[in-house]
Amino acid sequence: MLYPSKTPLKKEAFAKINLGLWVLGKREDGYHEIITFMHEITLKDDLLIWEDNDVLISVKGAEINGDNTITKAILEVKKEINSPEGVKILLIKRIPIKAGLGGGSSDAAAAIKAFLNLKGIKLDEEKLLKLASSIGSDVPFFIKGGFCLSFGRGEKIKELNFCLDKDLDIILIIPSFGLETKKVYSWLTPPYSQPPDILKIIEAFKKRKWEFLKNNLKNDLEKPVFERYPMLRSIKEKLLEEGALLAMMSGSGSTIFGIFNRPFDKLESIKRYFGKEFKIILTQFEIRNNEKG
Repeated sequence: MLYPSKTPLKKEAFAKINLGLWVLGKREDGYHEIITFMHEITLKDDLLIWEDNDVLISVKGAEINGDNTITKAILEVKKEINSPEGVKILLIKRIPIKAGLGGGSSDAAAAIKAFLNLKGIKLDEEKLLKLASSIGSDVPFFIKGGFCLSFGRGEKIKELNFCLDKDLDIILIIPSFGLETKKVYSWLTPPYSQPPDILKIIEAFKKRKWEFLKNNLKNDLEKPVFERYPMLRSIKEKLLEEGALLAMMSGSGSTIFGIFNRPFDKLESIKRYFGKEFKIILTQFEIRNNEKG
């Protein structure tokens, strides 16, 4: 795909980690009712966008075949604002696919914002979030950004008025295989979780009570995933042994993350321990201004 010489609009699409995920039960629409805390991290994809008559997407850094969230997002926003024009997008992909880091959803949210920016249109928040939720459960979170509590099937968002510290390091251990979200949820069986004490957890995040958080946060999807992939449980245990303030599977996996005080000085030994079959990324919490446009 040829790109015009005109300077493109650039949008960053940050990854996320789930700081706890409780599955409360199965809904009539086939989704599961969940509660989760999500926080953006500095690992990101970049989208370069040019105005065009068609909708054309190319990807650098990954193989993405068939339907993709960016195309779906652009087509939905075109319909919403009744725009005949399209865009050319070059996606520079760094967030691993099917890893529980929200890369596809973040790319979709960035594409929506970029298209609206190009057209000089600002949708009201209710319309914007409704549009985002039609594309995927995590997309509304990435419209908001920062640190949020999500509930429903994940599409209902409450922004928290603070972010976690930039002086924490996050190590991501990503195996060579990805996991399909739908399949992972199909492995769940009752009994489901009771809702956590959200106010106490938020207070613990504010006051950085990591011991309390380690003992009270959980990801209900770990149990069925760890039963099928015991190596992922071993990764979590190893990160805790190395002094992680918190270690957990992100979303439906397959990434396991550990949060450490900076500077994290064990990266090379961790890489040697896990070997070349794992992708290992050092990142931090992303603190941004929650742009809406």
